[in-house]
Amino acid sequence: MTDKIALFRQIAAVETEIKDRSAGARSRLDRSASQRQCDGLEAGARTLRWLQQNEARIAAAAPCALPSCAVSMTRQVTAVETELKDRRSGARAKLSSAAAVYQRDGLEAAANTLRWLQQNEASIKGALRQ
Repeated sequence: MTDKIALFRQIAAVETEIKDRSAGARSRLDRSASQRQCDGLEAGARTLRWLQQNEARIAAAAPCALPSCAVSMTRQVTAVETELKDRRSGARAKLSSAAAVYQRDGLEAAANTLRWLQQNEASIKGALRQ
């Protein structure tokens, strides 16, 4: 959670990708908007990796319970990183409907995890300082 991009922007980037995946289309963004979107996704991936690496430490120190997810942190990170790879390549991967649902589910879980981090950021930071 040391990223310079605010959690609300990371959440917005992931939620935009969820909408695009649900609609089955890529929204048209100008170059600067597209770069901001990629920056938000990259920051979200870093935050999720940080949470994954520090999960045991946070669970032991934080007064708030870690969110229980049906989707593993590994899958959440993979979903965000897959979206980043697709964006960097400049081409939208053609997915079967089952693969698109799987990808969207991972992105939705990632957004929920980022929202949980945002809601509990102060207490987590306080607990980790101790």
